[in-house]
Amino acid sequence: MSRPDITPLVDLTFILLIVFMITAPVLENAMDVKAPALNNPRITESHTVISITAAGEYRWNGEMLSLAALQAQLTQLAETTPAAVIYLRADSVRQYGDVMAVMRLIRSTGITEVSLVTLPES
Repeated sequence: MSRPDITPLVDLTFILLIVFMITAPVLENAMDVKAPALNNPRITESHTVISITAAGEYRWNGEMLSLAALQAQLTQLAETTPAAVIYLRADSVRQYGDVMAVMRLIRSTGITEVSLVTLPES
């Protein structure tokens, strides 16, 4: 009774799997992504704006706060205005993780409406 030898086929499958595992992350990191510029309505003073400056400072409508004070302000806002909308503005030199940390902080207080501020189109 003879059976076909599938050892070369299994070897080829593992080689292809290794090649795809190595090249997939390289292709993903090679993409050049730039933040969009959108035509959005101007932000008025009645909106709550949280800014992250280039130096990593947090500002609540222009007033500099620590991260703990920012969380206290957000908690108070969530209690008084449950449907509040937060506009998050970050300097372009700040890392993506910094923006996500502030968004996570906003979401932890119960506020679900967060809008990211972008530059106007030229």
